[in-house]
Amino acid sequence: MVGFLTWLGLAFPIQMFNNAFENRPVALTFINTGYHLASLLAIGLILGAFL
Repeated sequence: MVGFLTWLGLAFPIQMFNNAFENRPVALTFINTGYHLASLLAIGLILGAFL
């Protein structure tokens, strides 16, 4: 849950702003933000398992 909220509050808006400024396709934006979402969720799972 923390990984998703971090993605939603930090990674997603930053990626959306950067990709809109650079006129990149929307599909590429979702691929890039999906990668960050998967990474943050994996980090959350690992930290949740050990803490």
